[in-house]
Amino acid sequence: MYLFKRFKDSQSGNVSMMFSIGLISVVTITGVALDFGQLTKAKVILQNQVDSAVLAAAAANIEDGDITLERENAKRKEIALQVISGNGFDLTGFEPLIKITESNTVYGRVELDYPLTFGGLLGQETIKISAESESGLGVLKPVQVALVLDNTLSMIPNGKMTALKTGAKDLIDAVQRTGEDSKVALVPFSRYVRLPVEEYTADWLELPTEFETEITWQQATHVGGTCHMEIKTRIRDGLEEEYETEVCLDQITTYEEQSKVVESRFDGCVGTRLSPYSELDHTYSNKVPGLLDLIPRQAVGLTYNVNTYCGRKITPLTDDFEALEHEINELYGTDQTYLPSGLLWGQTVLSPGEPFDNADSDIEADKILVFMTDGQNSAQIQTGQEAEEGYKAAPYIATSENEGEYSPDANLATARMCNNIKADGVLIYTIAFQVEDIQTRNLLSACATDPAMALTANTNASLIETFGQISESLEGNARLMR
Repeated sequence: MYLFKRFKDSQSGNVSMMFSIGLISVVTITGVALDFGQLTKAKVILQNQVDSAVLAAAAANIEDGDITLERENAKRKEIALQVISGNGFDLTGFEPLIKITESNTVYGRVELDYPLTFGGLLGQETIKISAESESGLGVLKPVQVALVLDNTLSMIPNGKMTALKTGAKDLIDAVQRTGEDSKVALVPFSRYVRLPVEEYTADWLELPTEFETEITWQQATHVGGTCHMEIKTRIRDGLEEEYETEVCLDQITTYEEQSKVVESRFDGCVGTRLSPYSELDHTYSNKVPGLLDLIPRQAVGLTYNVNTYCGRKITPLTDDFEALEHEINELYGTDQTYLPSGLLWGQTVLSPGEPFDNADSDIEADKILVFMTDGQNSAQIQTGQEAEEGYKAAPYIATSENEGEYSPDANLATARMCNNIKADGVLIYTIAFQVEDIQTRNLLSACATDPAMALTANTNASLIETFGQISESLEGNARLMR
């Protein structure tokens, strides 16, 4: 019994010792595993920092033709260090290598001692980690971008306009990052476009004659009967939509003659010129016709009023990005789609001379037109005596609610406009946003400068993403090589 107790006591001591040794091993292994995980994460972070620093150093525009290589290296290194420290990375204790290579690239390398939390268990307090990156030298070239955005009625429902505003503002932010000489113009379009107030006195604009018309009508008053609400459908800008309306039965109706004076005024909306000038950005001795907001049917003997609907005003090229974002916030949908109107005015804001003489021709900049629409052409130019006499602003862009009725002629005009713009050296991105018509999708694809620049978006989220893709391309002049 005594021998057994001694064996038991001795065995307990062995177990305790073995447990202690095992515990140390477990702690060591666990510590090394934790250190390895943190080390891997640190290497990724370091690599990202070096990549960002090298890209920034490569893209920087060092404006000094007589600069020495040593001085240029110092400037690019300073830019790289600013990027690293700006991202919250501690520069204490190590000196990154940033230099221009003989092959005209920017090379960067960082090596540092990474502290190990449990390294003392193995007799090693730190371990060296490094990252390197290389990029071709690239100067971010200034850009002049025209945002030509569909602002028709079909952009109103289901949050489509909100998504457009978000994507457009993201793109403006990207343009701002490409340099101080970059600018953006905004062209909201539907059937017509609206000019900024400062252009109302321009020589190339033919102002319409404003007038007043006294009209009379029989005002109906309904009493009695029963009324209820009904859901009906209608076509607006090529899209079928439901709406609620009141329907009344067995009412007694009486009429009373009333009158008022209707003012027909110019509020910035402009129409189109006669062919071939309707598709050309020159020869403005043939003036652009201004349109009256309303021509009562009684004034011209028609059976209906002639209304002119315009969206938000055009903003010519500007680097006032805060003002641009305000204009985008104010966008709203109206009227129907005539794609050539947007393309023509997008071309005008990018070209020097009339009508918007603010495209800095002395600055070497890429000219880019971003053309977004969510639908097919549902209007076309109408000429003839009725247009001249009845609409007071020939030629008139007539609308149609019949799907496809006005697509053929308007599509041909759209294709010609795209070719005219590309012939001017303008790069075109197209965005087909929830476009179901296959002809329109093909038209937009052919309009883009390159197949990769013909983008599609089927949801609000993907619309924002397409603007992001364009933003990345504008900022992507410098590319990592390794």
